[in-house]
Amino acid sequence: MKIQTQIKLIGCLAVTWLLGSVQFSQAGTRTWDFSTDPAADLEIAGSGNVWQQADGNPGGFLALTYPIGGWANTAVFPDIDNGELITSFTLSTDIRSGNSSGDRAADGWAVSLARGSDPFLASRNNGDLAAGLPEAGTTTGIAISFDTWAGNALPDGDDIEGIIVRVDNVTVGRFALPTRHGECDDAT
Repeated sequence: MKIQTQIKLIGCLAVTWLLGSVQFSQAGTRTWDFSTDPAADLEIAGSGNVWQQADGNPGGFLALTYPIGGWANTAVFPDIDNGELITSFTLSTDIRSGNSSGDRAADGWAVSLARGSDPFLASRNNGDLAAGLPEAGTTTGIAISFDTWAGNALPDGDDIEGIIVRVDNVTVGRFALPTRHGECDDAT
């Protein structure tokens, strides 16, 4: 999987009633195109050479789950909300999931917006992710899992081939996407 990202966290910096209006301001914005080594900004850990300087869109990319048995990489982005309450956020990214033929070793990944008290953030140990699975994400906050292989037990049921959305380790949505190599307009 290749990942490039722009994260925008929009929080309520000040709520002021002025003639019936509410004022909001942006808590923080960061953009990474990975054309330079992100090690100064991000904490990247895992099984292999995660940062790739070229072949992104544009710039470089992070290779989080190449199809090599046992690869499990993480990229922890810094806290950019300046301590403000987050009321909404936008994540824009170019994510590429590769060929799912063969044994599909790189079977899934997750995007998480975790609370500062999350066990994984304290330990950086994959065992502290939901069900100990990198593709399941964190146990606090919002975790969105993209999985191409069903067969693992999550904290509140089995995973599926598709997208699973969890809030504070409770599944709130399961969206099956069982068709591989289908047409672009095929929602399954």
